[in-house]
Amino acid sequence: MTKREKIAETLRERIVSNHQANMHFTSVYAVCDEFNVATGTAVAAMGDLQDAGYVYSNHQGYFMAASLPITEREDERRAVVAAIRDEARRLQDIADRLDRTI
Repeated sequence: MTKREKIAETLRERIVSNHQANMHFTSVYAVCDEFNVATGTAVAAMGDLQDAGYVYSNHQGYFMAASLPITEREDERRAVVAAIRDEARRLQDIADRLDRTI
């Protein structure tokens, strides 16, 4: 994983864990300072987040997107949770039937 990708991933995690729609997030200069990288690396990392739909920019910095994109990983997690809930319902039905026979 490149430094740019690590920065983008770290910032993405921050956005996801503390999302507030349209809230000021950071600036290129703040990213350079925090991660000790050149401007080009910071701009590229923020561009990755912007392309992925996590932030948008104007002349005052980067802001959290109004809503977060659904990632493939989140879709997978939701599918697993749904499968677990279905299985729990099935097991509860079996337990209820056994209860009635006792």
